[in-house]
Amino acid sequence: MKITFNRLAFLDQWTRAASVAPQRHQQPVLNNVKLDTTCAGGDSVLLTANSIDVGVAIEADGVEIAEDGVVLLPVQKFTSVLKEFTAMMLTVSSPSDGGKLTVTGGSAKITLQCQPPEEFPDVPLFNDIASIDISPELLRAIVDRTAFAAADDSSRYALGGVLLETDGNSLIGVATDGRRASKMQGTAEMIGDDVLGPEFTVVPTTAIQLAARLFSDLGANESLVIRPMKNSVIFDAAGRTFYARLLEGRFPDWRQAFSGHKGADKIKVAAGPFYSAIRQAAIVSDSDTSAMNLVFSANKLDITTVAAEIGGAAVSLPVNGGIGESIIKINHHYLSDVLRKLQPETEVVIQIDKGAFLLSTDDGLEYMAMGMESTGD
Repeated sequence: MKITFNRLAFLDQWTRAASVAPQRHQQPVLNNVKLDTTCAGGDSVLLTANSIDVGVAIEADGVEIAEDGVVLLPVQKFTSVLKEFTAMMLTVSSPSDGGKLTVTGGSAKITLQCQPPEEFPDVPLFNDIASIDISPELLRAIVDRTAFAAADDSSRYALGGVLLETDGNSLIGVATDGRRASKMQGTAEMIGDDVLGPEFTVVPTTAIQLAARLFSDLGANESLVIRPMKNSVIFDAAGRTFYARLLEGRFPDWRQAFSGHKGADKIKVAAGPFYSAIRQAAIVSDSDTSAMNLVFSANKLDITTVAAEIGGAAVSLPVNGGIGESIIKINHHYLSDVLRKLQPETEVVIQIDKGAFLLSTDDGLEYMAMGMESTGD
């Protein structure tokens, strides 16, 4: 194999693939990225990284291919080559067995020993059977607005990810840790049969965050395709394919958390001022409980905290709406975690009902957090 490429242009695609490869794995072959000149076609090569639980295949273009072949590139060493070499154009060559790698650029030359490429596990590639077509912007919004609510307790396995479901022409993402739940919904096009039916498609939090980063440079008008399978899911766009194993176990009935609150008073307020008020009152909150009291009344919100041997805080904020008085005591982190994800000017609709705090926006976000105690109409 022999190829030549622009170092900086190649580094951009290499970094995306290398981010999935483990730094140290009990299977040393996985500490590499596979480069294959025979799969992509034209002036492109296919870069593949695999950690078993997640994997990625990326078409890197702008490569001059003099001889076809396959080679495993050690992640740490080859990353250093791309960053430390100063020549703009690099040539990479390897014998047919892929056991050795030579990189030349300008006056610099380096040789690396490589593992046999046939030992590297392939990443499943996308096929166009039944799938979901969405905007990359929706995937980013789902991850940004739900993943923070997933459980980080490994004993609650099914809660350690984001559930993906389809509903008509919408894709829904939901995460919960049992005390709060966050849901984001947006437009999707279904291709083929109902691909997200009764089976749970729960993508591990770290995996779906990696997927969002992989496609982070794609615009809102581009297309990202999701292909759920029995025990895994594939995301595909712009010559990049991301694979992730799904979590096992049953996900809670998230619909129940958001139902039955239609009769509660609705209060409207901008996310920025609300977030600022929460942060001000939290300065003297109890470090053990993080408790905060919210009192909603007609066009007014009063926020108070009390911390033994520290003091207390009281912040008032004008709001729109509210009839009777609604009160809830809640962990202030449950409020700030969601509010920091919103633009300051975003209008949020708040309800206090049945001991729960509910927040929604007109662009598809719904959020629910259980209070420590609550009263009110």
